[in-house]
Amino acid sequence: MLKKIFLFLIVEMVSLPLLLSGGAGAFPNFLFAGFDSLNMSFVGNWPFGASNYLEIDSSRNLLFAGSGGGVYIVDVSVPSNPTIISEKIHARDYIGKLFYQSSTQRLYIANDQGGLEIWDISNPSSPAKLGEYFTSGYSAHLYVSGSYAYVTTLYPHGLCIIDVSDPANPQQTGFFSTSNSPYGVYVVGNYAYICIYEGFYIVDVSDPANPQQAGFLSLSGYYLFDIKVVGDYAFVNTIGSISSSGLLIINISQPSSPSLVSFCSIFEAHGVDIKGTYAYVVSGQLYNWATLHIVDISEPTNPQIVVSYEIPTGTLFAHGMDVCVSTTYAYVSCDWLGVHIIDITTPTNPQEIGAFDGNTPQCGQNVFISDSYAYLADGEGGLRIIDISDLSNPEEIGFYNPPCYVYDVYVSDSFAYTCACALGLRIVNISDPSNPQEIGAYDPLGDARSVCVSDGLAYVALGSLGLHILNVADPSNPQVIGSCGSPGYAVDVFIVDSIAYLACEGGGLRIIDITDPTQPQEVGSCATTYAVDVYVSGSYAYVADGSGGLRIIDVSVPSNPYIVGTYSVSGSQVNDVYVVDSFAIIAVDWKGVYIINVSTPANPQRVGYYSPPYITLGISASKPYIYATDRLTGLQIYKSDLLVGIDEFILKSVNQKPRLEIYPNPFSEKTEIRYIIQKGRLTVNGKRSTVSLKIYDATGRLIKDFSRFTNYDGRTTSIVWDGTDDSGCKLPVGVYFCRLEYGKRVITEKIVYLR
Repeated sequence: MLKKIFLFLIVEMVSLPLLLSGGAGAFPNFLFAGFDSLNMSFVGNWPFGASNYLEIDSSRNLLFAGSGGGVYIVDVSVPSNPTIISEKIHARDYIGKLFYQSSTQRLYIANDQGGLEIWDISNPSSPAKLGEYFTSGYSAHLYVSGSYAYVTTLYPHGLCIIDVSDPANPQQTGFFSTSNSPYGVYVVGNYAYICIYEGFYIVDVSDPANPQQAGFLSLSGYYLFDIKVVGDYAFVNTIGSISSSGLLIINISQPSSPSLVSFCSIFEAHGVDIKGTYAYVVSGQLYNWATLHIVDISEPTNPQIVVSYEIPTGTLFAHGMDVCVSTTYAYVSCDWLGVHIIDITTPTNPQEIGAFDGNTPQCGQNVFISDSYAYLADGEGGLRIIDISDLSNPEEIGFYNPPCYVYDVYVSDSFAYTCACALGLRIVNISDPSNPQEIGAYDPLGDARSVCVSDGLAYVALGSLGLHILNVADPSNPQVIGSCGSPGYAVDVFIVDSIAYLACEGGGLRIIDITDPTQPQEVGSCATTYAVDVYVSGSYAYVADGSGGLRIIDVSVPSNPYIVGTYSVSGSQVNDVYVVDSFAIIAVDWKGVYIINVSTPANPQRVGYYSPPYITLGISASKPYIYATDRLTGLQIYKSDLLVGIDEFILKSVNQKPRLEIYPNPFSEKTEIRYIIQKGRLTVNGKRSTVSLKIYDATGRLIKDFSRFTNYDGRTTSIVWDGTDDSGCKLPVGVYFCRLEYGKRVITEKIVYLR
């Protein structure tokens, strides 16, 4: 949650005429419950990322380890050998906090835009989602007491009290507004204790429908984050500057007048737990090792650090994110270095005895879809192989981890060509996806950022070294056969026939003739702001240009490319682009996935979007699905109503009711209207009926008649409409209705016409 606290939701209400006018700012940023937006919907995800929040079921030796937007269930009965027994908990957003209720064996998840989720863990190997509640703001932390979940939210700031007595149908019963951003919450008896920026609330929740402030303590300069309550004291960790980061101890014996007892300085204190007379505080930030601080709190007015134990993560830095303490062990989450298990039998002499850190997911960069698998380039998390045969429930089945950052992957035949940063190109045999094995490598001491494979040759974007061309006919022994330097930093490559298109940070789009791969020659270039990705379709190159937005470049004459259109996104970076038919799908930083209608290249318009869990980095698509990588939550899968392919249309129509589909929709130049009527459905009272297909405007006036007699059952009928009426005149932009009639049946679909 710390990584997302500065994000907020702006809801724009615009009229239909403004919406239909197009342009970068015309489409409203609606965030509906469940994230769905116009023309796009959530399908499934593999949301795992860096380790974050923890909970423990001591009686069953189970650890619940938050990982990005997922939760691993780990058997820790043998602490030296923790074993993941389930990765089936896939939350909708980044996990802000976990709470495990042992009496019901339920796990509660606060997951940002995803609100509150409730999971049944009675069978740890097969957890089941019981219910969810979408809070009005971003859910931050939570605590469960009795039949109520207490969830702190941002925008609006406050405490949301939710009745979870029926987990399948949780309902909000009350809300308490706070003066600033709330995070940690802890409930004892009739009081909820809430941490906010520069303050501490005590709230009377004896009537959950009407929570009332009982007390408040102003703490200027302190960013209160997490909390535990024991007896008359609240133990609160604070984050921020060196002088204000650490452990606060607050006397709460008088709820109306809480008072600060003491402060123990610990830089970047992120999590706290209490056992006996010790507080366990985890800290760590960039360029520091995660550290477990064990603090003697036997005298609350004078807490003393008895030991600061650096988590043994080798030479690598990691954030200390959370700590959870059982009888003899402290479990510490260390961001992308996983969870470490520390023996605290002797608090003054902690010792690590186990960890699961060798395959912790980290940062979804790019994804390649092949058959029923998604190959995820996961940064420091290596290459993840995800089975997507069930799109609603993807599962990881294989993992390859080179000792370097993985930026990109391209799959050809039985090999995954993996760009591993300073380690160059690594070639991995994936004939058995559950057991990928590196078989070859090319390490030119460059920064391997992107790869494309065609006709036995691998084209690698190598940062400052430009483009290298490798013969990979023998994948175990790749050989460089040609290279072409380029200005700027080569970060992406796309191949079409005998041309390589190279996106270069600081160098724009470079066009390279590869007719003779041993002697590639640059033949053209086009300056852009900060080119990071390129996709070529037809006569156009679509460049993800960072802060420059989406650039559409005419490359029909390779020696003279020029920009014909730009789609700008104010305040955000365009990180990736993928083109399907007349749509460019772009990854727009923290704004998510945008679908841009590029049927008129000079006037690209947004026609769909989906709000992301955090930051969208990579895009791939296979109609009608979009696969998006997220910096914190792995792989997200969406479906777009705009990307319906003809094969899917026919498949869905077989043995089903008649279907009417319009694609693309919205449209600007032309759209295809398709329908299938199965055998026997054209017969009424023994007579064959005609088919009527007509288009009406929003007032009900007939403006186009496509009526015709259909001579064959079960086959697709396709009609193209160019936005004109029966007299051939262009119609104004707006909403129209397509009406299909046959026999006594009628199907109507809405069409949105843009220009």
